[in-house]
Amino acid sequence: MKTSFEKVLREVIAAERITDSAQRLIDKAHRAESNTKEKKEYYKYFMEPLKSICCRIYDPFFQPGDLETFKGDDYGPDFVFKYRAAFGLILHIDWKLHATTFFDPFCHEIVPLEQYVSMSRKQFYRYRYEEPESIIWIERNITNFDRSTKAGKRNSEVFDFANLEPKESWGYGAFRGKDLQHWELDTDFFHSQLINGTRESVVVFRFDSLPVHKDFSEYIPAAKEKGVLF
Repeated sequence: MKTSFEKVLREVIAAERITDSAQRLIDKAHRAESNTKEKKEYYKYFMEPLKSICCRIYDPFFQPGDLETFKGDDYGPDFVFKYRAAFGLILHIDWKLHATTFFDPFCHEIVPLEQYVSMSRKQFYRYRYEEPESIIWIERNITNFDRSTKAGKRNSEVFDFANLEPKESWGYGAFRGKDLQHWELDTDFFHSQLINGTRESVVVFRFDSLPVHKDFSEYIPAAKEKGVLF
């Protein structure tokens, strides 16, 4: 798998945009079952390097060279963010890509599908209590409505179920694990389960409740033209 990943990543670098081959691998990454070796390898060796490459091509926040994949430890952070490299300020961050949204039957009135973010319950509480200094970067990228892909099919079905017209959105948010210590259950976050066959226990919260959040939806046309949206 790593060899095929590297080949496609080289194609993206040469084309200066996400290629058809890369899009097919992105869809396979979305289809891989959560918490499996396959899923982790797709992200570690393809999705994360691809995001770094795309940020060098075009990004409304990161400058070329700001973001590099973390080398070495598989259990280390996902990226090295050279926030202010000239001043020696370099941050290690974990990346959570949300390419689909959801109409949650338990809390949709408080967490509408336009703001919906979920995280595995185990991971949420690990950041909250065991890794308070960890920095988590949330990318909420709801721009795929192509029903031939997993993400696009899911997004289309969610908006259909909610009786809403499909609406694209894109944003970055961030928090430290310790920020979650101030959140209250059933006010700032909610317990739920994914309806995807696994019934995975998750924590649900609003994207705009993150201490740092920025809406980049106005840049979607430019990002599409540059070919950098997952």
